[in-house]
Amino acid sequence: MRRLLINKKVLRNSFSHVLGIEYTIISTILLFFSVSDDFGMILDSTLKKIIALAIPIFIAVIVAIIRTYTYRKNKILDDTQRSITLRYGDLMTYAFPCISRKERIVVVNVNTTFDVLVEPPSYINPLVSSNTIHGKWIERMQREGVCPEKLNEEIKKSLKEQEVICENNDTKTKGNIEEYPKGTIAKYKYKRTTFYLLALSKFDEKNNAQNTKEELRTTILKLIEFIGKNSQGYDVYIPVMGSGYSRTGINDEMALEMLVSNLKLSQNEFHGNINVVVYEKNRDKVSIGGY
Repeated sequence: MRRLLINKKVLRNSFSHVLGIEYTIISTILLFFSVSDDFGMILDSTLKKIIALAIPIFIAVIVAIIRTYTYRKNKILDDTQRSITLRYGDLMTYAFPCISRKERIVVVNVNTTFDVLVEPPSYINPLVSSNTIHGKWIERMQREGVCPEKLNEEIKKSLKEQEVICENNDTKTKGNIEEYPKGTIAKYKYKRTTFYLLALSKFDEKNNAQNTKEELRTTILKLIEFIGKNSQGYDVYIPVMGSGYSRTGINDEMALEMLVSNLKLSQNEFHGNINVVVYEKNRDKVSIGGY
Protein backbone atom coordinates (compact mmCIF):
# COMPACT_ATOMS: atom_id res chain seq x y z
CA MET A 1 0.00 0.00 0.00
CA ARG A 2 2.86 2.38 0.82
CA ARG A 3 4.27 1.93 -2.68
CA LEU A 4 0.91 2.96 -4.14
CA LEU A 5 0.76 6.04 -1.94
CA ILE A 6 4.21 7.36 -2.85
CA ASN A 7 3.62 6.61 -6.55
CA LYS A 8 0.23 8.31 -6.82
CA LYS A 9 1.25 10.08 -10.02
CA VAL A 10 2.29 6.81 -11.68
CA LEU A 11 -0.95 5.17 -10.53
CA ARG A 12 -3.09 8.03 -11.82
CA ASN A 13 -1.29 8.29 -15.16
CA SER A 14 -1.39 4.53 -15.73
CA PHE A 15 -5.11 4.42 -14.94
CA SER A 16 -5.86 7.27 -17.36
CA HIS A 17 -3.70 5.74 -20.07
CA VAL A 18 -5.25 2.26 -19.87
CA LEU A 19 -8.79 3.60 -19.61
CA GLY A 20 -8.18 5.81 -22.63
CA ILE A 21 -6.99 2.84 -24.67
CA GLU A 22 -10.00 0.77 -23.61
CA TYR A 23 -12.51 3.46 -24.55
CA THR A 24 -10.71 4.04 -27.86
CA ILE A 25 -11.09 0.34 -28.68
CA ILE A 26 -14.75 0.36 -27.63
CA SER A 27 -15.43 3.48 -29.71
CA THR A 28 -13.79 1.87 -32.73
CA ILE A 29 -15.91 -1.26 -32.34
CA LEU A 30 -19.07 0.84 -32.10
CA LEU A 31 -18.27 2.40 -35.47
CA PHE A 32 -19.12 -0.96 -37.04
CA PHE A 33 -21.78 -2.29 -34.69
CA SER A 34 -24.98 -0.77 -33.37
CA VAL A 35 -25.61 -1.04 -29.64
CA SER A 36 -29.35 -1.31 -30.07
CA ASP A 37 -29.20 -3.94 -32.84
CA ASP A 38 -26.20 -6.02 -31.98
CA PHE A 39 -25.94 -5.59 -28.21
CA GLY A 40 -29.57 -5.05 -27.34
CA MET A 41 -30.03 -8.53 -25.92
CA ILE A 42 -26.92 -8.09 -23.76
CA LEU A 43 -27.49 -4.55 -22.47
CA ASP A 44 -31.19 -4.89 -21.91
CA SER A 45 -31.28 -3.39 -18.41
CA THR A 46 -29.82 -0.45 -16.50
CA LEU A 47 -27.87 -2.76 -14.23
CA LYS A 48 -26.18 -4.49 -17.16
CA LYS A 49 -25.29 -1.11 -18.67
CA ILE A 50 -23.71 -0.02 -15.37
CA ILE A 51 -21.76 -3.27 -15.23
CA ALA A 52 -20.61 -2.78 -18.84
CA LEU A 53 -19.41 0.70 -17.94
CA ALA A 54 -17.68 -0.50 -14.76
CA ILE A 55 -15.74 -3.35 -16.39
CA PRO A 56 -13.26 -1.11 -18.28
CA ILE A 57 -12.76 0.99 -15.14
CA PHE A 58 -12.10 -2.13 -13.06
CA ILE A 59 -9.59 -3.44 -15.62
CA ALA A 60 -7.84 -0.05 -15.73
CA VAL A 61 -7.53 -0.02 -11.93
CA ILE A 62 -6.01 -3.51 -11.83
CA VAL A 63 -3.54 -2.76 -14.62
CA ALA A 64 -2.58 0.56 -13.01
CA ILE A 65 -1.88 -1.16 -9.67
CA ILE A 66 0.26 -3.83 -11.36
CA ARG A 67 2.07 -1.15 -13.32
CA THR A 68 2.79 0.84 -10.15
CA TYR A 69 4.18 -2.19 -8.32
CA THR A 70 6.41 -3.22 -11.23
CA TYR A 71 7.44 0.31 -12.29
CA ARG A 72 11.23 0.31 -12.64
CA LYS A 73 12.38 3.31 -14.66
CA ASN A 74 11.32 6.78 -15.74
CA LYS A 75 13.01 8.69 -18.55
CA ILE A 76 12.61 12.36 -17.67
CA LEU A 77 14.78 13.81 -20.43
CA ASP A 78 15.34 12.43 -23.90
CA ASP A 79 16.83 14.35 -26.81
CA THR A 80 19.37 13.64 -29.52
CA GLN A 81 22.42 14.43 -27.38
CA ARG A 82 21.51 13.46 -23.84
CA SER A 83 19.02 11.67 -21.63
CA ILE A 84 18.28 11.35 -17.91
CA THR A 85 16.69 8.13 -16.65
CA LEU A 86 15.67 7.33 -13.10
CA ARG A 87 15.68 3.63 -12.27
CA TYR A 88 15.41 1.25 -9.35
CA GLY A 89 18.28 -1.19 -8.94
CA ASP A 90 21.59 -2.01 -7.30
CA LEU A 91 24.52 0.20 -8.31
CA MET A 92 26.91 -2.76 -8.03
CA THR A 93 24.90 -4.64 -10.66
CA TYR A 94 25.61 -1.87 -13.16
CA ALA A 95 29.20 -1.56 -11.99
CA PHE A 96 29.96 -5.27 -12.38
CA PRO A 97 27.67 -6.62 -15.14
CA CYS A 98 27.78 -10.33 -15.97
CA ILE A 99 28.25 -9.48 -19.65
CA SER A 100 30.05 -6.23 -20.36
CA ARG A 101 29.89 -5.21 -24.00
CA LYS A 102 30.38 -1.47 -23.77
CA GLU A 103 32.18 1.11 -21.69
CA ARG A 104 30.35 2.67 -18.77
CA ILE A 105 30.95 5.06 -15.88
CA VAL A 106 29.79 4.40 -12.33
CA VAL A 107 29.91 7.07 -9.62
CA VAL A 108 30.80 5.93 -6.10
CA ASN A 109 30.64 8.50 -3.32
CA VAL A 110 33.51 8.23 -0.83
CA ASN A 111 35.03 10.29 1.96
CA THR A 112 37.43 13.18 1.40
CA THR A 113 40.50 11.08 2.25
CA PHE A 114 39.55 8.27 -0.17
CA ASP A 115 40.01 5.58 2.48
CA VAL A 116 40.01 1.90 1.52
CA LEU A 117 39.84 0.37 5.00
CA VAL A 118 36.41 -1.22 5.45
CA GLU A 119 35.30 -2.14 8.95
CA PRO A 120 32.13 -3.94 10.10
CA PRO A 121 29.27 -1.76 11.42
CA SER A 122 29.73 -3.53 14.77
CA TYR A 123 33.05 -1.70 15.20
CA ILE A 124 33.00 1.46 17.27
CA ASN A 125 33.39 4.36 14.81
CA PRO A 126 34.25 2.27 11.70
CA LEU A 127 36.41 4.13 9.19
CA VAL A 128 34.46 2.96 6.13
CA SER A 129 31.27 1.10 6.99
CA SER A 130 30.42 -2.00 4.99
CA ASN A 131 26.83 -0.69 4.88
CA THR A 132 27.75 2.25 2.64
CA ILE A 133 28.21 2.34 -1.14
CA HIS A 134 31.84 3.21 -0.48
CA GLY A 135 32.31 0.10 1.66
CA LYS A 136 30.33 -2.20 -0.63
CA TRP A 137 32.46 -1.12 -3.60
CA ILE A 138 35.74 -1.83 -1.81
CA GLU A 139 34.50 -5.23 -0.66
CA ARG A 140 33.34 -6.09 -4.18
CA MET A 141 36.72 -5.08 -5.61
CA GLN A 142 38.37 -7.40 -3.10
CA ARG A 143 36.15 -10.25 -4.29
CA GLU A 144 37.22 -9.38 -7.83
CA GLY A 145 40.84 -9.87 -6.74
CA VAL A 146 41.85 -6.22 -6.28
CA CYS A 147 43.32 -5.62 -2.83
CA PRO A 148 42.83 -2.36 -0.90
CA GLU A 149 46.52 -1.52 -1.21
CA LYS A 150 46.28 -1.64 -5.01
CA LEU A 151 43.13 0.51 -4.93
CA ASN A 152 44.86 3.03 -2.70
CA GLU A 153 47.83 3.18 -5.06
CA GLU A 154 45.69 3.74 -8.16
CA ILE A 155 43.50 6.34 -6.45
CA LYS A 156 46.52 8.38 -5.35
CA LYS A 157 47.94 8.09 -8.86
CA SER A 158 44.75 9.50 -10.39
CA LEU A 159 44.66 12.39 -7.93
CA LYS A 160 48.33 13.16 -8.53
CA GLU A 161 47.79 13.23 -12.31
CA GLN A 162 45.03 15.80 -11.81
CA GLU A 163 47.32 17.86 -9.57
CA VAL A 164 44.63 18.22 -6.94
CA ILE A 165 45.85 20.14 -3.89
CA CYS A 166 45.33 18.36 -0.58
CA GLU A 167 45.94 19.04 3.10
CA ASN A 168 47.14 16.62 5.75
CA ASN A 169 44.59 15.67 8.40
CA ASP A 170 46.84 15.02 11.39
CA THR A 171 43.89 14.17 13.65
CA LYS A 172 43.26 10.84 11.92
CA THR A 173 44.57 7.75 13.65
CA LYS A 174 43.99 5.32 10.77
CA GLY A 175 43.54 5.40 7.02
CA ASN A 176 44.79 8.10 4.67
CA ILE A 177 45.71 11.51 6.05
CA GLU A 178 45.70 13.39 2.72
CA GLU A 179 42.39 15.26 2.64
CA TYR A 180 40.94 16.58 -0.63
CA PRO A 181 38.24 19.20 -1.28
CA LYS A 182 34.66 17.98 -1.53
CA GLY A 183 33.78 17.32 -5.16
CA THR A 184 37.24 15.94 -6.01
CA ILE A 185 37.01 12.88 -8.27
CA ALA A 186 39.54 10.07 -8.63
CA LYS A 187 39.18 7.74 -11.63
CA TYR A 188 39.72 4.01 -11.43
CA LYS A 189 39.30 1.68 -14.43
CA TYR A 190 38.24 -1.95 -13.97
CA LYS A 191 37.51 -3.94 -17.14
CA ARG A 192 34.93 -1.86 -19.06
CA THR A 193 33.80 0.17 -16.06
CA THR A 194 35.43 3.46 -15.10
CA PHE A 195 34.66 4.41 -11.52
CA TYR A 196 34.37 8.05 -10.58
CA LEU A 197 35.20 8.11 -6.88
CA LEU A 198 33.54 11.29 -5.66
CA ALA A 199 34.72 12.93 -2.43
CA LEU A 200 31.38 13.67 -0.82
CA SER A 201 31.79 13.60 2.96
CA LYS A 202 34.39 14.79 5.43
CA PHE A 203 34.68 12.61 8.52
CA ASP A 204 34.95 13.98 12.04
CA GLU A 205 37.04 12.46 14.82
CA LYS A 206 34.42 9.71 15.27
CA ASN A 207 34.37 8.94 11.53
CA ASN A 208 30.90 10.41 11.14
CA ALA A 209 30.27 12.20 7.86
CA GLN A 210 29.74 15.96 7.99
CA ASN A 211 27.81 17.70 5.21
CA THR A 212 25.47 20.59 4.52
CA LYS A 213 22.86 20.92 1.79
CA GLU A 214 24.83 23.66 0.08
CA GLU A 215 28.01 21.55 0.14
CA LEU A 216 26.05 18.66 -1.37
CA ARG A 217 24.70 20.88 -4.14
CA THR A 218 28.21 22.20 -4.90
CA THR A 219 29.55 18.63 -5.00
CA ILE A 220 26.82 17.55 -7.42
CA LEU A 221 27.59 20.49 -9.72
CA LYS A 222 31.30 19.58 -9.69
CA LEU A 223 30.37 15.99 -10.58
CA ILE A 224 28.20 17.15 -13.51
CA GLU A 225 31.00 19.37 -14.78
CA PHE A 226 33.50 16.51 -14.51
CA ILE A 227 31.16 14.15 -16.37
CA GLY A 228 30.74 16.70 -19.15
CA LYS A 229 34.50 17.02 -19.62
CA ASN A 230 35.52 13.39 -19.22
CA SER A 231 32.66 10.93 -19.88
CA GLN A 232 33.10 10.81 -23.70
CA GLY A 233 29.39 10.13 -24.06
CA TYR A 234 29.50 6.82 -22.15
CA ASP A 235 26.49 5.76 -20.07
CA VAL A 236 26.84 7.12 -16.53
CA TYR A 237 25.30 5.58 -13.41
CA ILE A 238 24.91 7.81 -10.34
CA PRO A 239 23.58 6.72 -6.92
CA VAL A 240 21.27 8.90 -4.85
CA MET A 241 23.64 10.68 -2.47
CA GLY A 242 23.35 12.95 0.52
CA SER A 243 21.01 10.95 2.75
CA GLY A 244 21.69 8.28 5.36
CA TYR A 245 25.36 7.95 6.26
CA SER A 246 26.21 11.21 4.47
CA ARG A 247 24.44 13.04 7.32
CA THR A 248 23.27 15.98 5.25
CA GLY A 249 19.99 16.11 7.13
CA ILE A 250 17.79 15.14 4.18
CA ASN A 251 15.89 11.95 3.37
CA ASP A 252 16.19 9.81 0.24
CA GLU A 253 13.32 11.57 -1.55
CA MET A 254 14.87 15.00 -0.97
CA ALA A 255 18.29 13.73 -2.01
CA LEU A 256 16.85 12.38 -5.27
CA GLU A 257 15.03 15.65 -5.92
CA MET A 258 18.22 17.68 -5.40
CA LEU A 259 20.21 15.44 -7.75
CA VAL A 260 17.53 15.46 -10.46
CA SER A 261 16.93 19.21 -10.30
CA ASN A 262 20.64 19.96 -10.69
CA LEU A 263 20.96 17.49 -13.56
CA LYS A 264 18.07 19.19 -15.35
CA LEU A 265 19.42 22.69 -14.75
CA SER A 266 22.90 21.67 -15.93
CA GLN A 267 21.86 19.40 -18.80
CA ASN A 268 23.87 21.39 -21.33
CA GLU A 269 27.02 20.46 -19.39
CA PHE A 270 26.99 16.80 -20.46
CA HIS A 271 26.36 14.50 -23.43
CA GLY A 272 25.17 10.90 -23.33
CA ASN A 273 22.92 8.94 -21.00
CA ILE A 274 22.74 9.70 -17.29
CA ASN A 275 21.15 6.99 -15.12
CA VAL A 276 20.19 7.85 -11.55
CA VAL A 277 20.03 4.62 -9.55
CA VAL A 278 17.65 4.44 -6.58
CA TYR A 279 18.44 1.47 -4.35
CA GLU A 280 15.98 -1.36 -5.04
CA LYS A 281 15.08 -1.82 -1.36
CA ASN A 282 13.97 1.84 -1.19
CA ARG A 283 11.11 1.34 -3.63
CA ASP A 284 8.58 1.75 -0.83
CA LYS A 285 10.20 5.00 0.32
CA VAL A 286 11.27 6.82 -2.85
CA SER A 287 9.21 7.48 -5.95
CA ILE A 288 10.83 7.98 -9.35
CA GLY A 289 7.53 8.73 -11.08
CA GLY A 290 6.93 12.30 -10.00
CA TYR A 291 9.46 14.04 -12.28
